[in-house]
Amino acid sequence: MIFHWIFETLYMDCFTWLSFVGFSLQSRLQVNCYLLIAIFVVCVLRLFVAFK
Repeated sequence: MIFHWIFETLYMDCFTWLSFVGFSLQSRLQVNCYLLIAIFVVCVLRLFVAFK
């Protein structure tokens, strides 16, 4: 139960950040592209740790 809650929290947090960065992509493409990749990597690592 608690793992499900942690997963949903992490997922929503990552989803919010990805949406925010994706929305910002229109203004500053290069910087936010690197930021998007960085956030994606962090999210994957966080999910990997959560399931380990």
